[in-house]
Amino acid sequence: MDKDMSKDDLVILVVDDLQANLYAMQQMLLNVDATIKTALSAEEGLKYMLNNPVHILILDYSMPQMNGAEMAELIRLQFSEPPPILFVTAHGHNVPGLEKLCYQSGAIDFIEKPVKEEILLAKLNVLIRLTTQQFELAWLARIDPLTQIKNRLSFNDELKQNFSRAKRQSTTQLKGGNSPLALLAFDLDDFKRINDEFGHDAGDAVLVSFAERLNDLVRESDLVARLGGDEFMVLLTNISMAEEAEVVARKIMKTCEKPVNYNGLDLPIKLSIGIALFPQHASTDLELLKAADLALYQAKSKGRGVINILVDNNNIEEEELAKHLDLNCQAVFNNTNEVVGGEILATIEGLKDINNIREAINHFKQSGHVDIFERVVSEKLTYAIETIAEDNNREKYLIFVNKNLQDLLRHEDIETLLDIHKLLKLRNIEMVIDIDGWAHLTPDSHFFNSLIYLMNQGISTCLQDVGEKHIPCHLIAKMKFEYIKISCSVVATIDSDELSYSIANAICQIAHASGAKVVAVGVENKEQSECLKSMGCDYFQGNVYDRPIKFDKFDFRYIHKRPEIFTKNKVL
Repeated sequence: MDKDMSKDDLVILVVDDLQANLYAMQQMLLNVDATIKTALSAEEGLKYMLNNPVHILILDYSMPQMNGAEMAELIRLQFSEPPPILFVTAHGHNVPGLEKLCYQSGAIDFIEKPVKEEILLAKLNVLIRLTTQQFELAWLARIDPLTQIKNRLSFNDELKQNFSRAKRQSTTQLKGGNSPLALLAFDLDDFKRINDEFGHDAGDAVLVSFAERLNDLVRESDLVARLGGDEFMVLLTNISMAEEAEVVARKIMKTCEKPVNYNGLDLPIKLSIGIALFPQHASTDLELLKAADLALYQAKSKGRGVINILVDNNNIEEEELAKHLDLNCQAVFNNTNEVVGGEILATIEGLKDINNIREAINHFKQSGHVDIFERVVSEKLTYAIETIAEDNNREKYLIFVNKNLQDLLRHEDIETLLDIHKLLKLRNIEMVIDIDGWAHLTPDSHFFNSLIYLMNQGISTCLQDVGEKHIPCHLIAKMKFEYIKISCSVVATIDSDELSYSIANAICQIAHASGAKVVAVGVENKEQSECLKSMGCDYFQGNVYDRPIKFDKFDFRYIHKRPEIFTKNKVL
């Protein structure tokens, strides 16, 4: 990010429904130091803004289908930092309240037609100066003032972007190969002694020199940042193996440990380096940061001047996990109280220092061995499915299998899911991937690449926990999920809270409009069940219907010997 905004950086979008007006505006803006883009409708303008940066918007008020004020309102809702808007209208003061409406919609300034070039340019120059100043302030906010490399804010943003890119590449390369990342955490050993003995100016000189050396030693595609004090990070992108990260770390250590000359003094530098890797040690950018910090802590605990790739000293062996992990299944009922399938629920009991399945998942993620957990669950599920007799005459069943979206990135996991899908299909059972971890994603996120791949193979999908934080209408419309699950937090108060009722009702309407079936999770009493049925909910899951039971018992009760209606509970 350059401190100075050039003509290529600054983009002005002009939106008007008349081509003649756009042409006239382009002629008046020929000498403006910016890139001029045009759109013939509000819809076209919005589409451009969703896919490209726009720094200033010149917007006509009177347009068919969607007028300028309506477009401005949508922009204000869609963008956390919307561009300044210069409204243009032929109505001006002839329409009472129009100018006020434009300002309320987000306008910075207002021009009447016919547009006078000198007025347009004067107002536009003010907006350009304002935008340029904001750009420069944003640049300053992202650069460490001492070393002139990226600071913590900038590093966190770019780490997230690089992490997303690496996951996207590893997902699209399903048949082999990936683009892993290595995060190197640095600590200058005994740096406090330099400050104490030679003064803070000497310490600053050491930090500046160290930052310059780091920048010179890594590629342009890598990321160097000072997070604070003597804490530095380097993100290595597109490496093929863990050994590469160690080679780079050794090169950095060899070069950067040369003394720094300050006022005739040779000030010594000694480094400790911790290394964490994707995908071995983390499935999110924040997990990778924590893993690198832990690796650095382990390095320092071994002594000074140590390079350490993260080691998990408290790893749970695969055989031990398999011994304590079991699979339950909770029945899913339709609105006539017939069992239509079940949800697989992994359980943990008696495993050291692990109290529940969520703690187990977090343990394996943090230790960089989430593949072990996934493998054990998949093997248990495969074995359980193989015990089910093949029966093409059986009425189709649904089996919901929970997956975090971020876990659907390894080729091995994709192939395992396809194998399980084939086994279930032989038994006339439909596998539904029950997706968690979608809350902060957009329909264009790379996380969905593997999901789309699985959907193309005939596997059904379900969006779980809808309504807990929000209803992702954009995802539902684009991805065409077969099933939508209402969050148990909404269901819990649906019979007593008007807002929960409205949220659940809205989910039903949105899901049905997209062709999806609605599953209510966590139904605990008859009143909740009746509320959900009244709004058209399709399927129900909860203790009032049936509690989770061992998979073999579920198979015996509902699959091999499936009753027409299971009447154990009073609600039925």
